Amino acid sequence: MKRDDSVKSFSRYNSTQRPALTLGFRSNSLTISSLAQQSAFLAEKARNEPDDPNLQAPATSWFRLFRFATTWELLLLFLGVIFASLNGLMVPVGVIGYGEFTALLIDRTVMNGTSTKTWAISMFGGGRILKNASASENRLALIEDSQAFGLCCFVFSLMQFVFGVVSVDLFNYTALKQIERLKERFLKAVIRQDITWYDLNTSMNFATKVSDDVEKYREGISEKVPMLVYLIMSFVTAVIISFAYGWELTLVILSCAPVIIATTAVVAKIQSSLTTQELKAYSVAGVIAEEVLSAIRTVAAFGGEEKEIARYSKRLEPAQNMGIRKGVFSGIGSGIMWFIIYATYALSFWYGVGLILDCRRDPVPAYTPAVLMIIFFSVLQGAQNVGLTAPHLEAMANARASAGSIFAVMDRKPQIDSLSTEGARPELTGDLQLKNVYFKYPARPDVQVLNGINLVIKQNETVALVGSSGCGKSTVLQLIQRMYDPDSGLVTVSGNDLRNLNVRHYRNHIAVVGQEPVLFAGSIKENIRMSNPSCTDEEIINAAKQAYCHSFIKKLPERGAVVWRTKAAHSYCSCACTAAEDTAAGRGDLGPGLSQRGPATVLNATRIVFIDKGEVAEEGTHEELLRLKGHYYQLLRTQIQKQNCVR
Repeated sequence: MKRDDSVKSFSRYNSTQRPALTLGFRSNSLTISSLAQQSAFLAEKARNEPDDPNLQAPATSWFRLFRFATTWELLLLFLGVIFASLNGLMVPVGVIGYGEFTALLIDRTVMNGTSTKTWAISMFGGGRILKNASASENRLALIEDSQAFGLCCFVFSLMQFVFGVVSVDLFNYTALKQIERLKERFLKAVIRQDITWYDLNTSMNFATKVSDDVEKYREGISEKVPMLVYLIMSFVTAVIISFAYGWELTLVILSCAPVIIATTAVVAKIQSSLTTQELKAYSVAGVIAEEVLSAIRTVAAFGGEEKEIARYSKRLEPAQNMGIRKGVFSGIGSGIMWFIIYATYALSFWYGVGLILDCRRDPVPAYTPAVLMIIFFSVLQGAQNVGLTAPHLEAMANARASAGSIFAVMDRKPQIDSLSTEGARPELTGDLQLKNVYFKYPARPDVQVLNGINLVIKQNETVALVGSSGCGKSTVLQLIQRMYDPDSGLVTVSGNDLRNLNVRHYRNHIAVVGQEPVLFAGSIKENIRMSNPSCTDEEIINAAKQAYCHSFIKKLPERGAVVWRTKAAHSYCSCACTAAEDTAAGRGDLGPGLSQRGPATVLNATRIVFIDKGEVAEEGTHEELLRLKGHYYQLLRTQIQKQNCVR
């Protein structure tokens, strides 16, 4: 069996005890190579993940939703509100024109002059007052009134179209600008958060939640706002105009308005809920279909087509039942709603006609057919519009809640700020030291990981940390990178407490080679150059040679004038040297690294430190630790026994 194979077998069969990481300390940089991943920690964190505190942040105020708007955009928003208000005003104004024309139809037909003074129709050449006119004169006046009403409807519709489009476009334009700034600043805020914040948040759920929050936030500051202003303004102006024309009839019709509003809102809410449940049921079936199609070869190989079709059909049954329920309720709800509306029609016309008959002998009658039509349709249209505000109010409430979650992240000041300009920037050429360090992970405050560990890594010294899983090796690594600060004790480099140093300056002196390297989109050259954009092609090639990857990269396709693409890079990203070259290009001082797969690979380390239960149990060279016959000796013997079993 080859050496690498024996190491892999050891890792597979003896996962509880294996070397974790090696550290090298050089004059201008720290080289920290992590081998063991915190798999147990991550698994337990996933099971006991606390709810995201930021996602439960209180809703922000409505005006604070526009915190990213510039002065010019606030002016545009103000204009949008004005145009939306004018759009709402056009609803009762149009009803006035309709009511006046209806009264003129009656008056011209019975040749009784004009019972109501008109102003909407008169603006367009209609509403001519006639007294003791002949049938032909009334017929001619009726033609003028019809033409005026048609022109009135066209102009009012055009104005409403313009007001509506302008108001919606102004809010959508400013919303897109604000969302653009929000995403940029939010990403910066998320990136600058410390690792503690990430530990206390579920990463996958958080990404999805943030995407949903941004979309909800956009909906609450875009076209929903002018639509809400339009609906509310149409109701307010309709009520005001109705009271101006006749308060008695207005009060009677308004008494029915709450019933219409409540019915419209309830029907819309229940239909929306049933639609959501129907879509969820279809999504469950869709997951099965996606699963089957993605593994169609396996399904076909085992002859499972009929079984999967039956499984898919079974999952469609809840969606079908929900669709039937939705249809039944839609019909019943629509019937109830229109019954109430027509009942309101009957009550309004019954009471309104009585008022007209009571006032017909007055010199200036307060109630006429025109007044009845104007009050009736104004209040009714306004009440229906209020009922339509529910989804818009819900969208704005969701926006406030979503903005609260987003702003909580953006306003949070991390304890370890990687983008901060504060902190000392000394030369880092001395020893690295951990002095009586105690530490618990914030996500696991009940588990003491480090118990007063003391460790010194001298300049130009390479140290290998060894120990069982969970003993604190990776924690030491993360403290050295200043991903966390110790609960007590000090971590110093060149005599400087890491907490007093500028984070970016300090981390620029660290090179990290991870067990599972990550490649970003782009070529291999671009990935290597990320840590130092100013490095030359020659330095990149030298870094690749130092990481023992240059000869392998040269064999990849599409080399030469075209840089190596990401897909080619994935073919070697499992090699530890890939990450080494990625950091080496940025530091220029990364010497030959140690192989990191088993205890036998750390023989050339200057010193081996065995960590047990968060403390240094023993340290020395390979030979010294073997003579000691302690923890390291037992670990190495266990590995050899496992290798022999595999053979």
